[in-house]
Amino acid sequence: PNIEPILVNLAAAYRRVGRYEDMLRVAEELVQLMEDAYGEDYGPLSAYLADVALAHALLGRTDEALPVLDRAAALSRAARDNERLGGDDRSYYQLGYVWGAVYYAASDLGGLTRFADEVRHLDLGRAVQFVTNTAWGVEAEYGEDAGVEARRAIGPAVVALARDSDDPEAWRAVKDHYDQFGNLMTTRRDGPGLVALAQEWIQTLRPFGPEATLQANRDIAAHLFRAWPYGGLEPIETVRHEAIPYLLEALAMRERDLGADDTGLVVHLVPLDIAYRHGGRIDEADRYRDRVRSLMEAAMASRRAEVAESGPIDPQRWNSLCWWGALGDVAEVVIDACDHAVAEADDENRAGNRDSRALARLRIGDVEGALDDLRAYVDSRPRGHEQADIRREWIEVLDAGGDPLTVNALASLVF
Repeated sequence: PNIEPILVNLAAAYRRVGRYEDMLRVAEELVQLMEDAYGEDYGPLSAYLADVALAHALLGRTDEALPVLDRAAALSRAARDNERLGGDDRSYYQLGYVWGAVYYAASDLGGLTRFADEVRHLDLGRAVQFVTNTAWGVEAEYGEDAGVEARRAIGPAVVALARDSDDPEAWRAVKDHYDQFGNLMTTRRDGPGLVALAQEWIQTLRPFGPEATLQANRDIAAHLFRAWPYGGLEPIETVRHEAIPYLLEALAMRERDLGADDTGLVVHLVPLDIAYRHGGRIDEADRYRDRVRSLMEAAMASRRAEVAESGPIDPQRWNSLCWWGALGDVAEVVIDACDHAVAEADDENRAGNRDSRALARLRIGDVEGALDDLRAYVDSRPRGHEQADIRREWIEVLDAGGDPLTVNALASLVF
C-alpha cells in the first residue's frame, strides 16, 4: 500500500494532540521514505521537510528547525522551473505557514518578511497569498496575539510586492492583507486596535491612487461600523462612530467623479444615514435620507420614461433600485420597481429579486407580503446557504412579532 498519505495523516494527528516528538519521528520517516524513492533534490520534499522544521519549532528547538527550513526553501527554489524535480508552486503554501511558525518561535519577526524574497517570482496574487500564510502559521500555532504581531510585521513586505508589480490592480493585494487584519481585530473585539489599523490602512492605500483610496474608505467603514464579519459577534459599539469620516471621504470622492445627482451615490449615502441615525444624530441622518429619496425619485422617473419610449428594460435594473431604495428606507418610492423586478425576472433571478422586495415590503409595513417573499426565497436555497439561513432567522423573528431589521442587520446588508 502507499504509505505516504498514511504517514502524512499520522504526523498531522500527532500535531493536533500535542505529541510533537511523535510528529517529528513520523515526519522524519516520511522525508527518508521520499528521499529513498525520488532522491534528495526532489522538490515536493520541501513540504515534508517543513513539517520536520515545524515539529522542532513546536518543541522549542528553533536552532534545529531553521536549517531544515532553509533546506526546504532551497528545494523549492531549485524546483521552480524544473519539472524533473517535481517543480510547482504548491509547496510554498505549506512552506509559508511553517516559515511563519518557525521564525516566530525564534523571536525573529523580520524573518517573516524575508519570505517575500522566496515567492517574488510568482504572480502577485499567489506571492501575497503565500506571504500572508506566514502570519496564519503564527496565529494558528501561537494564538491571536501572536497573529496580530505577525500581520503587522508582514505588512511592509506585502506593500513592497505590490509596489514592485506592474499589475495596475496591485493595490488589491494590499487591500486583501488589511481586510484579513481587520477581521482578526474584530474577532478579538479590539476596538482601539481596529481604529489604529484603519488609520494605517488608509495611509498605505492612498499612494496607490484614487480607486484604491475609495475602496479603502469603504472597506474601513465596513469594518468599523459593522464590526462583526462572522455574523455571531455583536458589533464593537465603541468604534461605530469612527466609520463616519471614511464614509464622508468616500462620498466626496464619488461626488467629484459622478456629480451630485448620480444614482450611484446612493451606495455611499445609505451607510451615512444608518451611521448617523444609529448615533442619535437624526438631523444629519435625515439630510442623507432626503438625498437618497431625491435620487431614487429621479431614477424611477427616468426608468419609467425609458420603458415608455423603448419598452421593457433588464429586470435587474429594477431590482437595483428596489434594493437600495429599501435599504435607504424610501421603499415607498421604489416599490413599483420591486414589483417589476419580480414579475419580469427569469427563473434564475426571480427568487433573489423577491428577497429584495421582501426588504422593501418590510420597510413599508407589509409584513405578510414580506413573509411570502422571504419564504419563496429560502425555499429556493439549500440549508447552509449563508444569506438564506439569515432570512430563515428573519422569518422566525417576524413570526414571533419582532423586527429583524436591527442596525446590525442593516449594516450587514449595506457593506
